[in-house]
Amino acid sequence: MHISSRNRKYYQMPCNTQLLPKNVYTEDTPFLHPDDVINQNLKEGTKVFVELYDKLDFDEFGFPVLSKWAFLAYRRDEKYREEREIFSEELCDAVEKFQLEKTEQSLKLKAEIERPKLERMKMIMAEQMVDENMIEKIMREAWALIKSSGALDGLVPDEEQIEIRNFFAKNYVEITEMY
Repeated sequence: MHISSRNRKYYQMPCNTQLLPKNVYTEDTPFLHPDDVINQNLKEGTKVFVELYDKLDFDEFGFPVLSKWAFLAYRRDEKYREEREIFSEELCDAVEKFQLEKTEQSLKLKAEIERPKLERMKMIMAEQMVDENMIEKIMREAWALIKSSGALDGLVPDEEQIEIRNFFAKNYVEITEMY
């Protein structure tokens, strides 16, 4: 395909493409949108990395092959609007995914740091902690005594006895502490 001189001027890139940014990012964000206002996205002292083209490649028709960031930054005409929106959405999704992974990693690291402290606290508080298996066993024995006494049979129908037992099981520790 031959590019007319009118179109060639339109697609012409700077003579020294080594000064053309390929991507702009920080340690916390893998993509800074070219349209973003800097002071709304960066804090004082944040390091910004600008990746430059070593060499600009061209496709089989002689058009420059731009990174998504460069496409967003330099292809501003209305005819590129749809493609720009797609690239912008893809890159913003990648930023969200990156930040979620980073948060998850941070939480895992924090959990690993705190794990020895938690284990020590468990050992110290073991006597005060409630053993669910022991409570279940004691509660079953107590319920068996209540049922064998026959006190509930004359006062409460069987369906309501099940509700009472469930309430008793759920709140056994609190009930025994009250009485």
